[in-house]
Formats: sequence, structure tokens, C-alpha cells
Amino acid sequence: MTEIVRSLLIFICLFINTIAEPSISNFQECSPKEIVISHGKCSLYVNELIFLSEEYNEDVPMEAVNNMSRACQSITSCFGGLQCLESQKNKELYQRKCDSVQLKNFDVESCLMLFYEEIYEKNSSCASKYDFTAKTFQQKREAFTSGKSCFLDFVKNNCSERAQSYMKSDYDHFLDVLTVPSENGMCTPVQNTITKIQCVPVERKVLIKMLGFSSSLDKDTDQHLTATCQEIVDCIQPCSSVESEGINKLCGNFELLDDKEFMDCADKIETIHNENKEKLSGYKCMSGLDSIKTLTKNRDCMKEVMKGECDESALKNFDRNWKILDDALSH
Repeated sequence: MTEIVRSLLIFICLFINTIAEPSISNFQECSPKEIVISHGKCSLYVNELIFLSEEYNEDVPMEAVNNMSRACQSITSCFGGLQCLESQKNKELYQRKCDSVQLKNFDVESCLMLFYEEIYEKNSSCASKYDFTAKTFQQKREAFTSGKSCFLDFVKNNCSERAQSYMKSDYDHFLDVLTVPSENGMCTPVQNTITKIQCVPVERKVLIKMLGFSSSLDKDTDQHLTATCQEIVDCIQPCSSVESEGINKLCGNFELLDDKEFMDCADKIETIHNENKEKLSGYKCMSGLDSIKTLTKNRDCMKEVMKGECDESALKNFDRNWKILDDALSH
């Protein structure tokens, strides 16, 4: 894999992991008395949760899991009972932290990973009847409500006893965690995590396409990689905080990879530079350029070398391709 292609793929992979942050509620400021209660009574429960979380990083025993659950209930109840800004912010903050802890402790994340793989592999007959990968919260809630028996059958047959226990006792709360956004309509951190899990099969499919492409740049292939851009964007929405400019950069990388003439030419120049650098010494602008990445930072030199070493077709979209390449390599 060449340096240019590697940089483009790294940029794409970094983009996929970009997620949104939620907002907070709008309440009146806390009174001195409410602050004392918040920092006193509620903090005791917070300290208990912190202690338990630090004591067990992996393989948390069920006794500790249950103790964490009780601590979480006490925390949210304590902060939730105080109708003021700081307390409500803390309630929202710790509810999200607790939801995240619960999903990990009860193996729900790994269970969902298996479930979405099942959906994308089309191995489940009943899963195809419901839109479990819906793009809106309402549609997803409808799918997990009407398709509850289908989903729980999968959990029973494929997931751990912990995951089964969680779904059996807290399915309604799981629905809220999955489908109730923050007040500004954006995804919560837990929903971001679940969306990333949901998109793993899509990312794997895209990476396989990209790896196949990068290993056959010199062949007459038609990968149509730009189509994969929409697959990724569709999957990560609505839980992506990336603005249209960021999406354009992502899709631009695919457009550049799809421009076979330009990429073949860039690959050819990199090969010459690595194997027979003297061949490029006839270009005055190449003096002192010690790597292909350095060359790609010199627009005029890159264009001159491409014009001399490749067919004119490689330059037909040079200005567009140069901007995309420059953005990716400087990322």
C-alpha cells in the first residue's frame, strides 16, 4: 500500500469515529441549600460508584454489578429530586455514565454487536421484517417495540445470561436508552456507542473494499468506491456531529480513490521515487525533496512531474484531486 493511499484510508477511518456530544437541560440556578445537598448527600452515592468502578475494570462480578446498579439509582434519584440547574446537569451526566456502565457490565454491547452482524449477514428471517437499523429514533423505537419477540429470541439464543437478564428486567429502559435523544435532538454518548456498534459491519465491508482497491491500483478495476461514502454516512447518521464540510472531505477521499488515472499516476511517481530516484532528477523542482509526501506538498512540482511522467488524462481533475490529497495528507 502506497503512502498516498495509506493517508487517504487513515483519514477515512478517523472520520468514521467522529461522534456528537449532547446538550444539557435548562433550569434555574441552584440555591445554597440545594448545592449543599447536592455536594453532600448525592456525592456519597457518586463516591460509591467511583469506588466500585475503579475496583473492577474487567470481569466485574454480579455482586459488584448489582451494587453499581443500586448506586446509580441512588445517584439519579438524589440529583433528580433537586429541581435546579446544577443538580439536573449532574442527574443527566450520571444517568448517561450509568447507562454506559450497565450496557458494558451486562454484556449488552457485545450482544448488540452480534445482533447487527446477524442483520447485515441476513442470517435471521424475523429480523428482516423490522427496521432495526432505522435512521430515526421513532422508527427505531417502533422496530424494537413491534419486533421485541424477534430481538429477545436472538438474545436468548446468542447472548450471555447477563444480557438476557438485563433485557428481561429492563427492556423498557433499554428502549429509552436506544431511542430517546438529548433535549437538542442529538444522540447521547450511549447512543453514539450503539451507533458505532451498529456500523461495525458496514465499516468492515467498506474496509474490505478499500483494501482490495489499494492492492490492485495497477489493474483495470472499477471499484466505484464513491458509493461506499453514502453507506458510511447513512449508517452514522443521526449520530454524527460532522458538518457537511467534513462529509464532503470524506466523500472527496473516495472520489480521489475512484479517479484511477490520477491515482495510477501518483502511484507510478511514488514507485519511481522509491526505486529509481535519479530518474526524477531532471525536474528542477525535485531538488531536495526526500519523500513522496514532501512532493505532494508542492502543488506546482507535483503537476509538473505528473505531466512529464503520465498521460494527460491523469491531470483532467488535477485541481480538485490536489485539494483532496492535500487535505488528507495534512490531516
